[in-house]
Amino acid sequence: MKRLVFLALGLAVACSDDDATLSGATPDSADVLDAVADAASLGSDTTTADSDADDATAPPAATGTLRILHLDLPAGVALAMGQSTLVVGPDGTTVLIDVGNGSHDDEIRAAVEHLNTQILTPANGFAPRGARQVEWVILTHLHGDHVGGFADLLLGKKALTVTRGIVHRGPVDLGKGANDGDWRPMCVALAGDLKSLHHPLCHAAVAAPCDAGNWSGNYPALDCPELLRGDLATTADDAQGQPTFLDLGGGARLTLHTADGFVSDGKTLQQVTFGHGDSNEENARSIGGWIAHGPFRYHFGGDLSGSGKDNEPDVETRVAQRALAAFLGPLGADVSHLHHHGRNTSSNATLVQALAPDDGLTRNTVVSLNNSHLGSPHPSVVHRWTDSGRLGAGQLWCLEEAPGGAEAKDFPALLVADATVAVETLQGGTRYRIGPWEASGGAEFASVRTVGR
Repeated sequence: MKRLVFLALGLAVACSDDDATLSGATPDSADVLDAVADAASLGSDTTTADSDADDATAPPAATGTLRILHLDLPAGVALAMGQSTLVVGPDGTTVLIDVGNGSHDDEIRAAVEHLNTQILTPANGFAPRGARQVEWVILTHLHGDHVGGFADLLLGKKALTVTRGIVHRGPVDLGKGANDGDWRPMCVALAGDLKSLHHPLCHAAVAAPCDAGNWSGNYPALDCPELLRGDLATTADDAQGQPTFLDLGGGARLTLHTADGFVSDGKTLQQVTFGHGDSNEENARSIGGWIAHGPFRYHFGGDLSGSGKDNEPDVETRVAQRALAAFLGPLGADVSHLHHHGRNTSSNATLVQALAPDDGLTRNTVVSLNNSHLGSPHPSVVHRWTDSGRLGAGQLWCLEEAPGGAEAKDFPALLVADATVAVETLQGGTRYRIGPWEASGGAEFASVRTVGR
C-alpha cells in the first residue's frame, strides 16, 4: 500500500516552512494555525451583503456536513503526477472528481473504503453503503494525471461501484493534447459495461471512435446542452433549461458551469474557441463547477487556463465574467481549488478577483500537487492570490512541496500540508474548517456570506 494519511473524521492542522509531517507537527506550525483561526474569528465583525445571484441559484436550506477531501497522491518512484478530490455530501452522496494517474488507484480506493467503512456508516446515521461505493465520477479532462487511473480504479475485480453516473465532456474535441492511451479504455467501457452510467456533456456531429488510430479530424463539439439539464440524476426536468447539478443531500449541490470551452451563465452557453494541438488546449477544455452548502461556496475547474498566451486559451476570463458572476456574485468563493496545480498558465487576475475579491474578507485556496509537479505553484500565481493580504486570515494550502515552486519561507500565506487537505462545513455552511485530514482541530472560518450577520 502506498503512503496515505487517513485518520478520524476531524481536522488537525500542522504545517511549517520545513518538511514537517502531520504526525510530527512543530509547535511553531501549530502557533501559525492557531493565529489563523483566531484572526478568522476576529474578522466576523465585518459587514457585507449577499449577491442577488446567490438568491436566484441557492439550493435548499442546509443540514448536516459537506466534506471536500483533496487527496494527497504521492509521486512515488515513477514520479507520477496525479489529482483527485472526494466530495462527500451531508447524506453520504460521494463524488470523485478525477481519478489520478494509473499509479494512484490504491490511494484513491483506500480513501473511498475508509469513508464507507469508518465514517459513512449506519452507526453514524448514514444508509448502508458498499465498501467501494461512490455515486458520481467527474473526469475534468483527458490528461493522464486526471484520468489515467480510470482502468485500474473503475474496471476489474477491485473496481469502485459507481451507482449514478460518470460525467465527462464526451467523445468530442480530441487532438494531440488528449491522452489517447487513457481515452481508449474509458471510451470502450462507457460504450459497453458502463453505458448506463455515461453522462457526456457535449456532442459532435459524429462521435469519436475509441481507437485513436481511426480518428478522422478532431470531432469538434457542436454544443454542450448537458450543462443545462437541471438535476443530472433525473430526466424529468431536462427541458427546463436549468443549470446542471448533482444533489449531495442536506441542501448541498455541485453545479457544473463549464466544459470544453462552453461556459454557462445559468441560462445560455457561450463558447471560447481554440485548437487541438497543444497540451494546454486540452487543459482549457476542463469541466468546471461550484459547490454550495448553505452560504458556503467552493470552486473547482480542473486545469483550466487563462494566460491567453499562444496555445494557452483564456477560458478563465469567460468563466469569471459569465459563470462566476451569475452563480457566485460579488462575494466569490470561500474556498477555491486552484486550476492546473497552480501553474502560471492559470489563475489570471480576472479569475482571482472574481473568486477572491480584495475586500478584506477571509478566503482559502488549495493546490493539488506532489513533488513531481516541478515549478508548482508558480510564484506569480501565489503572488496573485496572496499579495496585499487578499486572502485575509486565510491561506494557500499546498498538498505537497515541489522543486522549483513557490516556497513557504517566501510567502507567509503559503502552507505545505504534506497530507490530504480537507474542507468541512459547520453550522449549515455558515462556517467551515480547513486543514490536513487529521484527528481534531483545524483552522475555522466564517463563510463570507454570513460575515456581519
